[in-house]
Amino acid sequence: MPLVNTGSMLRSARQERYCIGAFNIVDFLTLEAVVKTACQERSPVIIQTSSGTVQRYGPAALVEMTRLLVKDLPAPVGLHLDHGTVPSLIEACIQAGYTSVMIDASHYPYEENVARTLAVVRKAHAQGVAVEAEIGILAGVEEEISVEQSQAIYTTPEEARAFQADTGVDFLAVAIGTAHGFYKVTPKLNIETLALLHQTTDFPLVVHGGT
Repeated sequence: MPLVNTGSMLRSARQERYCIGAFNIVDFLTLEAVVKTACQERSPVIIQTSSGTVQRYGPAALVEMTRLLVKDLPAPVGLHLDHGTVPSLIEACIQAGYTSVMIDASHYPYEENVARTLAVVRKAHAQGVAVEAEIGILAGVEEEISVEQSQAIYTTPEEARAFQADTGVDFLAVAIGTAHGFYKVTPKLNIETLALLHQTTDFPLVVHGGT
């Protein structure tokens, strides 16, 4: 099956009440492992690459590798840039054929986060590419961003709704107590916050952190 717009995959998942796993790959072997498992499970899947992986191989090579492996997969697959922070790299992924990109400006004040996200949304949507952004602050280390547990900030329904309205982002990463990377203390997940976010929004939500 050809690569599928990640936003449409997640909208279907929300409507039909199931989740889609997103897995970061670092080379052809890890990509092959994720695709083979998705094939065995006949499950949709999102293939993610970090900015570091994109810089190592180039976005065009990663797109071609993924297309080669998923062409016979019976379930939909999206190719996603995880935690993009550099506009030129995000745009390169959009042009190369990624089906979604993430602009992570969550460490900026709200207005700056909106401005940076909106700039990416306009470029991506013009190419039929979906966009993820983030509201709230997760603890842990992701790419070059490091946040202590005490600095983490939960996402509120009001922020989530306002941010989606201000940017037109397709799916939103929310902070509910999960943590990036190898955490020092066990995260405490606030499932009540996640349930409230789900109940008071109408767009797909993303939960990061899978150590």
